[in-house]
Amino acid sequence: MTWTATGRAIQAEQRRLGRTPDDGQAGRRMLEASRAGRQAPRLHRSEDRAGRRMGGVCDACCVKLTLLDSLPNKVRLPRRVRTPIARDTIIQAAFEVLDDAGLEGLTLRKVACALGIRAPSLYWHFCSKQALLDAMADAMLADVARNVPDGQPWRQTLLQIAHEFRAAFKARRDGARVYVGTFLATENMLRVGEASIAALVGAGAPATFAATTSMDLVYYTMGFVIEEQSWPGDGSMQALGATFLALAEARFPHCWQARDAWNAVDFDARFEQGLGLMLDGIAQRIARDG
Repeated sequence: MTWTATGRAIQAEQRRLGRTPDDGQAGRRMLEASRAGRQAPRLHRSEDRAGRRMGGVCDACCVKLTLLDSLPNKVRLPRRVRTPIARDTIIQAAFEVLDDAGLEGLTLRKVACALGIRAPSLYWHFCSKQALLDAMADAMLADVARNVPDGQPWRQTLLQIAHEFRAAFKARRDGARVYVGTFLATENMLRVGEASIAALVGAGAPATFAATTSMDLVYYTMGFVIEEQSWPGDGSMQALGATFLALAEARFPHCWQARDAWNAVDFDARFEQGLGLMLDGIAQRIARDG
């Protein structure tokens, strides 16, 4: 409802109550002054009574018209209804800020700004940035070990889980760094742990060894992706490579013999090699102690 329509309704109600029409003009002048950031005009005696009846200025810089309480429902102003923000909506907004600004640029204030709210509104769900990072880390596990075929050999199961972890980390900027230092007790985390431990126990490994091995697999994948995501793509490594080769040729003969490995940047091949070495060692340990 516009001010004109509301003002007319107020003036009509004032007449019915025996008040002067100037009372409505006084309230209107108070409203206009508050909106413009000016001090409210000084009122005459009759206007001052109306001004007090009509109330003062609220914290949101809006005039509270207590006189409206006496108006019929058809002329009352509608009340603003606030819709609570869902937890998943906040997490999704946080991922968007992460992809844009990186881990260092991720703040509760920026997430709130992306949602069009104030930062204190986020504290209902997350008391700190670390709490938000924990939730983001858990969300990254949503598709890990979700579909493990029944009866699949343990080696294929661990390969699947490691690949899915790597894909989840790489799906977000600084994804592996977000996961570092988070300690979760959630459905997603326990589902992943259960799949890994069950595969190893089914192969004859003790439960304790199976549990620690599952964690080692995650640590390897996480550390590898941190290095992978930190690799600069601006060509700066070419100059560093030239310096490395010159020093290796002059003083470090074994590094010089392995120079082709230093020059080749194939993260997929390196990940598979390291993962294969881990799985080979696990197989030998199970064969020895199983």
